[in-house]
Amino acid sequence: MKNDLVGYLIALSWWLAFFTSMMSAGISERGIIHPWQLVAKLYRWDRIRSFSIENKGKTIMINFKIFRDLRQEYDKSDLDKIKKIAKKNKLI
Repeated sequence: MKNDLVGYLIALSWWLAFFTSMMSAGISERGIIHPWQLVAKLYRWDRIRSFSIENKGKTIMINFKIFRDLRQEYDKSDLDKIKKIAKKNKLI
């Protein structure tokens, strides 16, 4: 029975890791949504201490610090939308 329980825990942890990796952070009007074990946390704009945008060739990297450093990669087509939201919330 102990081996069955270990097998179930391994399968469950793989399943959580697989589906969590499929989710990505999203920038919304209310803040930044960052997944953590399939539960999205909303970091409000007023809690963000630093915010930067890096050009990575075909993509852009958004760096922000709230309680810890978070980084998320986006397609360049989202750059105007991200800049508009960041300017509205006085981050850039």
